[in-house]
Amino acid sequence: MSEPSSPQPQPAKSATPPEKPGSPTGFADTFRRKPARGPRGLTPGPRVWSATAWTAAVAAVGAVAALVVVPLLLAGNDDDQEERAQTVVAASETPESPSPSPSVKESKKPEKPSPSATPVTPAPPAPPAPGPEVASSPEAPAPSASRKSAPEEKEEKEEKKAPEWTRTVISATNILSTGESWKTNRIRMTMQQDGNLVVYNEDDNALWASATFGEGHTARFQQDGNLVIHNGDDRPIWASQTNGNPGAQLVLRKDGKVVIVAAGGNVVWSS
Repeated sequence: MSEPSSPQPQPAKSATPPEKPGSPTGFADTFRRKPARGPRGLTPGPRVWSATAWTAAVAAVGAVAALVVVPLLLAGNDDDQEERAQTVVAASETPESPSPSPSVKESKKPEKPSPSATPVTPAPPAPPAPGPEVASSPEAPAPSASRKSAPEEKEEKEEKKAPEWTRTVISATNILSTGESWKTNRIRMTMQQDGNLVVYNEDDNALWASATFGEGHTARFQQDGNLVIHNGDDRPIWASQTNGNPGAQLVLRKDGKVVIVAAGGNVVWSS
């Protein structure tokens, strides 16, 4: 028969009391049982990251709240200041009764006399320092005027030329009444209202006059070559004394002269 086996030794149990079922495990119990200190050189665990994130979130919320609250406080202060300013302005609009002005007491201290304004005479200007003497050099001749072009010279020559005067020939018998004239583009022989027969040039200057005055005078160049002035009574009062030259002509010449030319071409009278 087999011998009965000897009882094997049982392992000793730890003195740690068994956990009660359903008991909550706390943060300290966890670290007490399993230390969280990890080996050096490793990254922190998720719990550290969670704590850091919560801290940063709380700080951000606090900063945003400060940014919102501070402007509101400042705006409230501005509104208070505006209300105070409006209150002050409204109070100043109501006129107040003038307060009696206090009597001015005379000061015992003598007033200092104000200094009289003495005119300040400006110092005479200093004489200019003599400069170095410069020998006067003879003045350079002025440059001659630029020569004009050929068309300009031609125009000036044409202007300097005497205008082309005309001549007028009066044949017998011709009568010049008061206010009428024998004329060219240079001279005119006019019987004036005062009865005077006058020759005028282009500048309206008198060159010759008969010196006969009266009303109703007429000048007549007759067939015999005589120039006669008749008065209002039709009596001759002046004549050129050129009678006896039938066919003669009274000519107002280009040179400004009035002449009587006989039939042979001889000048028998000139103004």
